[in-house]
Amino acid sequence: MHALKLRKQIATARTLERRKELFRELPALHAEIVEAIDRAQQAGDIVPGDAAEAGKLMGRLFTELYKGYEEYEEVKFMIDFDEMLREHKYLEELRIHAEEAEQRAEEAEKRNRESEKRNRESEKRNREVMRQSIRNFKALGLPDEQIAAAMGLSLEEVVSIG
Repeated sequence: MHALKLRKQIATARTLERRKELFRELPALHAEIVEAIDRAQQAGDIVPGDAAEAGKLMGRLFTELYKGYEEYEEVKFMIDFDEMLREHKYLEELRIHAEEAEQRAEEAEKRNRESEKRNRESEKRNREVMRQSIRNFKALGLPDEQIAAAMGLSLEEVVSIG
């Protein structure tokens, strides 16, 4: 709203000196809006993509409001700076998100490897327990068919394991 009000004041300024004075307010207004977007992003109110979009929209708004006044250094600087700042912030956010995604993927892969290792160790222990149980049943003189039925295994498994 302040940007619109300032634009109206500039358009209706009666003297060149008053117009220059009003244009000197632009950088502070611009910085205030950029800081508000940054605070919203840091607070988690908006995601980086939305912050970049808000920056683009702000740049378009300022460009539209103040086109025709590019001869004023404040306007030229603000438009150029806004474009550069948006591009830099967007690229930085993309880099950070890519690093975070890569880190999450590495952590997930590490957890998967650890889980697979634990599964292999567990399977090995289970096979050893089965083997020992089959041996114990055989030592008691139980036939392979009875051991298979008791343990829920096929006869071939009992013969091959034991």
